[in-house]
Amino acid sequence: MFKNLKILYSTNPRGNLELSAQFGTLIKEARAKYEPCIVLNSGNTSWGTEECNYFNGEPMWKAIKLNGYDGVSPGPEDFLHGWKNLKKLIPSLGVPCTICNLFNTEEDERVKEIQPYIIINKYAGMKIGLIGVIDNRIEFEMENTVFLDHPDTSALWAVKKLKEEGCSFIILMAYMEIERCMEMAQNVDGLDLIICSDYNQNEIGELFTFSNCLISCENTKGNKLAVIEIDKMSGE
Repeated sequence: MFKNLKILYSTNPRGNLELSAQFGTLIKEARAKYEPCIVLNSGNTSWGTEECNYFNGEPMWKAIKLNGYDGVSPGPEDFLHGWKNLKKLIPSLGVPCTICNLFNTEEDERVKEIQPYIIINKYAGMKIGLIGVIDNRIEFEMENTVFLDHPDTSALWAVKKLKEEGCSFIILMAYMEIERCMEMAQNVDGLDLIICSDYNQNEIGELFTFSNCLISCENTKGNKLAVIEIDKMSGE
């Protein structure tokens, strides 16, 4: 069952370590205030400041780990440091990162270094599936070793796997425009919530439902955590 679950998320920190410290405080306060809750980060994380760029994004990924996020998904700018760097850095730090539609160019198979999905079962009676995707219409700059498969196809595969694992609530963190997220809500059966993150898009302040799926599109802009309240009993 789900009862008064709070889902909190940030978007697009873009290598801002000062911002990460602020979010660390917000997360600590939120975990004390809300129970149960999970905390997520969606979008471009490690590219954007001189300090983080110099160290290939490592300081920001370390900050993400230290802040105790339950799950994160990368954005296209995170690949500006190179896939060779990213595929070593995230597993070595133990960052709970997910993207399901990232494939190796040479092997034409899903990458193994970043999880295609994450299962969060930190609370009794709550088994939550988490999936990350990036719009395949986005082209990676300076990167030709990985490519993005069609997100709908990959998400359908991931939802099936999560359902087989017994997840009763599935969240998609999608780096794409809001209209594309609405298409996914229609095309991918089994999604309960889509968190839409696109650095250039205007935010939509209120949670809304489309095709029986909740969609949240809030640009946190460094000074808040978006808060979604879920009140769902099993069987509803």
